[in-house]
Amino acid sequence: TRYMGIFLINDPKEIGPIRSSRPYFVTTLLEYDPVYVRVGGSAQAKKDILKLKIADIDGLTSSPSVFYRKSHKKIPHNLYTTMESIRNTQKERGYKLRGDFIGFKFFDDDTNIDGFNATEIDIRYNAENETKYVYDENKKVYIRYKDNKKQYDEYDNAPIEAKNIIIQEANTKMIDKEGRLSIDLIGTGKGIYITNGKGKNITWRKDSRSDKTLFLDEGVEITLNQGTTWVQVTKINPN
Repeated sequence: TRYMGIFLINDPKEIGPIRSSRPYFVTTLLEYDPVYVRVGGSAQAKKDILKLKIADIDGLTSSPSVFYRKSHKKIPHNLYTTMESIRNTQKERGYKLRGDFIGFKFFDDDTNIDGFNATEIDIRYNAENETKYVYDENKKVYIRYKDNKKQYDEYDNAPIEAKNIIIQEANTKMIDKEGRLSIDLIGTGKGIYITNGKGKNITWRKDSRSDKTLFLDEGVEITLNQGTTWVQVTKINPN
């Protein structure tokens, strides 16, 4: 399972494991004008990163001081870094210090939405890849499970939580024998927005690779509750 963490205001003391890039990650990160931290990538992803002149920190070519391996996992699952190392490298390479992007819209106060009950969300990518969220009514957040096991942050052993969950349906197909995917994130599609135990059907639109993905409720951009947001990109549901 591949994740792309987008850190807007937080400065984690440890980030990882850091893995390789894919074209659909590039399509998403272009919205945020970020510093991109990765370790290698597919041939197309590496071409895209060079062509698009992305502010890039690659673990295969960067100084050993930027990344480090931990002994509790096997290669390639054990490469880590810190936000301090990223920021120092960012300055050394002359990358700009603030991204030019349009962020999500957030409510000022915690807000319930009208919709269907969504206290347990089960996303099955395939027989060996399942993500589940279970709503905690007291904390008003979702606890994340991976393959029926509660998922914990490796750094502090805290359960992984989400305030908002966005499910984005997109055309997805396997393109090689290694199982690499092509995911079409440009265009329009269906989705679901989930928060505070409720969900509602939405749509999404992304007009070009660098344009912001808009998540829409009857044509109007949705507003999120403040907190961690997980965007789960899934295959198109035939139903």
